[in-house]
Amino acid sequence: MAPEVLQFERYDGKVDMWSVGVILFELLNGCPPFPGRTNVQVLKNINSSTCLPFDQLILSRLHPDSVDMCSKLLSRNPVHRLSFHEFYSHRFFKVFEKS
Repeated sequence: MAPEVLQFERYDGKVDMWSVGVILFELLNGCPPFPGRTNVQVLKNINSSTCLPFDQLILSRLHPDSVDMCSKLLSRNPVHRLSFHEFYSHRFFKVFEKS
């Protein structure tokens, strides 16, 4: 769940983009970005993070645009999080258009 939902704040469609970011992170890294046994622990882990916890061995093999997209989807502040339109316009998708 997005931080704004866990904190009982108002939210919009960008909570869905957070969920896309969590799924993308799990696909790239093999585990959730902010694990926790309870919602309180998950929120604590989200708020205490300074960067996404990618495994360094995996990170070195990932396309930089995939990491950028994931980072922008998992922005704690929904104002800075990618919107639906920005997600589909992200340069990560342009890499595959050229192939």
